Amino acid sequence: MSPRELTSASRTALVSLGLGVAAFLLHLAASSEPGTWSDEAVTVLSVRRSLASLAESQKFHDLAHGAYYVVGHIWGSALDTDVVSIRALSALSVGVSTCLLVVLGNMLLGLRFGVYSALVFTTLPRVIWSATEARSPALVTAVVIGAMIAFLLALHRDSAGVWIGYGVLLVSSVVLFQFAALNFVALPLVVYAARPSRRVVIRFCIATSLAAVACVPFLLRTAQQLDTIDWIAESFTLKDALKAVWSTQYLTPDGVALGAQINVLLWTMALGGILLAARRAQSDPDARLTAVLTASWLILPTVFLLGYSVVATPAYTERYLASSAPALAMAVALALYYVPLPREKQWFVATVPVVLVMLLSTGAWHHYHRIWAKSGWAEAAQSVQAHKQEGDVIVAASPMHAAAVLVLPDEFSTLEVINIDVPYYADNTPWGSVTSVSEDPDQLTGRTRVWYLGTDGISEEEAAVFAAHGFKERWRQQKDQMSAILYERDSQ
Repeated sequence: MSPRELTSASRTALVSLGLGVAAFLLHLAASSEPGTWSDEAVTVLSVRRSLASLAESQKFHDLAHGAYYVVGHIWGSALDTDVVSIRALSALSVGVSTCLLVVLGNMLLGLRFGVYSALVFTTLPRVIWSATEARSPALVTAVVIGAMIAFLLALHRDSAGVWIGYGVLLVSSVVLFQFAALNFVALPLVVYAARPSRRVVIRFCIATSLAAVACVPFLLRTAQQLDTIDWIAESFTLKDALKAVWSTQYLTPDGVALGAQINVLLWTMALGGILLAARRAQSDPDARLTAVLTASWLILPTVFLLGYSVVATPAYTERYLASSAPALAMAVALALYYVPLPREKQWFVATVPVVLVMLLSTGAWHHYHRIWAKSGWAEAAQSVQAHKQEGDVIVAASPMHAAAVLVLPDEFSTLEVINIDVPYYADNTPWGSVTSVSEDPDQLTGRTRVWYLGTDGISEEEAAVFAAHGFKERWRQQKDQMSAILYERDSQ
């Protein structure tokens, strides 16, 4: 490597590391603000189990997230297993993704494009969400970007070791979450656009085929556990899915001021960026490669998942495609990159539109960092905390509601769940079980104040049991996905 190349590499490393650390700290600082929700409860309860217990349970349930739970278990063993600590892993993953996207962009069009892509990426609403989510999307995204870097490096260097690294990262991303495989359906088009030697094409086919074969047992097993996403079919419509693609899959959620206008602007920039790169495709091989990678990575995962959802089984939800968010960031960055600027002031002048694009996510940032952004669990729990008394107990409508007590220990401290039989996500019994008061009214014997935790109030049958035992409803708090009702026995 020449001194000039060494200086360039050092500069890229320094810039990428700096942006990655900044992104990590930015998202980490806000990771405790949103309240938790049921999926995060599953993560917390899973990572608290032993590795042997996790391995056993994956044989019949939730294998799709098994590798992530193992990573979370190791992470939690070093730090803690509360929600905020697990979210810190996601914030770190977004920081790593930001760092890697600088490197990926630098490999395609240079450092300026890499910086633009990274800055847009770390402020995309979907990335803001994943950074504060104690689930796998942020980690999966980092591994996917790493695989893309290894792929491009292998295309240029044709090193057997790099091809192996690419295959390992591809398999790792899929094992972390099976839908990550959709990110790589774009790669044959990229190989075609790169016009490499026959030997490179053969090595690509071998490496990708071996990686695919390695993933087959995992994918077949997860396909047998698709009952875990049966809930998608209950509300899936193609119209709603297309609306999500336009908005919440990557961009502004509902309820944010000027959200529709912001989405129109960013999608217009993304399309414009791809077209600007495509115009240069004939004369500039780097532009051709970048345009094909960006467009195919952005479009194909969504097309495949939507197609599968329509033709086979509904499996589309916007969260499942979070790992393709870097493609949208790159598309928007292309529009910024190809804006005509005086060369001597390129970096300075380009800062203004980049900052403006980043500021478009301000509304989404505030939205996703509200206590109610994920669910009303925390709000309902805080209300219970404010009104609870010594001797109070909890009756949970389901094992999931009992799990809220475990993942929100400060709010529910001193309160015992009296009707839990098998805890939610206990060893080899993922759904758990409770005994309702209608099944066993004697649970209320000797109780004076009982908190009932449910999703949408209480059924008439359950309420009648409380009434028959002399309880009256004294207080109720209804929030998204969680309601808390205080029943107190009539003193007369």
